[in-house]
Amino acid sequence: MAAVCFNRRTLKVPYHNKADGFMAALVLALNQVKFCEIHYCRPSIEWGPFPSCKYAGVRYPGRTPFFEKARGPNAFEYYFRPLCENPPSQLAAPKLTCEQREQVHRVLPWAVRTYYYGRNDPQSSSPTNGSWAEFNEQWYRKQRTEGARLVSKYLRLQPSIEARLEQLSVSLLGRAGGPSRRPNGVTLPRSPTLGVHLRGTDKGKYIQTAGSGRQVLPSEYIPYVHAFLEAHPNGSVFVATDSPSFLSEVQERWPQSRVRYQREVLRMETNIAFSAGKHSNYRKGEEVLLDMLLLSRCDFLLHAASGVAEFAIYFNPKLHHNSVHLQYTLGRQEPSWAPTIKLRAESKLRKRRKKRHRKQSMDE
Repeated sequence: MAAVCFNRRTLKVPYHNKADGFMAALVLALNQVKFCEIHYCRPSIEWGPFPSCKYAGVRYPGRTPFFEKARGPNAFEYYFRPLCENPPSQLAAPKLTCEQREQVHRVLPWAVRTYYYGRNDPQSSSPTNGSWAEFNEQWYRKQRTEGARLVSKYLRLQPSIEARLEQLSVSLLGRAGGPSRRPNGVTLPRSPTLGVHLRGTDKGKYIQTAGSGRQVLPSEYIPYVHAFLEAHPNGSVFVATDSPSFLSEVQERWPQSRVRYQREVLRMETNIAFSAGKHSNYRKGEEVLLDMLLLSRCDFLLHAASGVAEFAIYFNPKLHHNSVHLQYTLGRQEPSWAPTIKLRAESKLRKRRKKRHRKQSMDE
């Protein structure tokens, strides 16, 4: 059991805001666990039926999007085992105020962030298009290293989630959690898998406040997908997306014999976490969690700015060096199997800069 579980003072960690998706709620919770590491308190994550706070412009706090009364009083424990098995010594536990949690989330330098939304984080030079920001490898490596530490120390999947993950790993990735073996004990070579996360729905709606930038469309992934499949003739592609239109484009334009995805999942063009009715709340959380965990088991990852992709890397830190963050044009990491893509991107960038420079010269 973690050392924080033996602290006498208890801090209640509620579901922060109804507008938070699953991974946003999870990173908020883990940052409050880290708060307890620093301030010697015992964290108690309790995602009850009602969020603790609301954002400006939202009239009512609403309901916790993944809570189902029939499954129990704590939505966090539908998916994860309790952080601490021992009972708290302080029954009436306090919690941080809404402002204090926002301070942790966006201001304090030690908090983990999934992309640039903190006060002192690297910023986009064009606030309406995150692509013109630069991928800061050092910043992301720091966030991902700490995120991986918190995940490995505090997040333990419920057995039902683990069992479902193993089933899907075999059917979609052709592998279970460990390496495949013959009966004589010889390890089988694994066909590499490219994980692709296509974030749709809310992406781009909150550019000014969230920092997540524009939607990165499936067409922008295609050069990498083709390069990967050309370099790995036995490879496959696992796609995770919440958008029906993105999935339709994948089905129409990507090589279907080598593409895998969860078929029977809830997908909507509006954010699925806040749609599909209250009777599917558990399912909404389970599906996004399983998509993230499946991405974490891939050999390479293509993604834009999202908590799902970052948590996949927290669960598998090797993906930091085996991933391409397509949100950024500048400083983008490139895999060894796609060298020509980088050259084409740099050529396009040079042309854009020349065009912009000529326009500025004419204006002067």
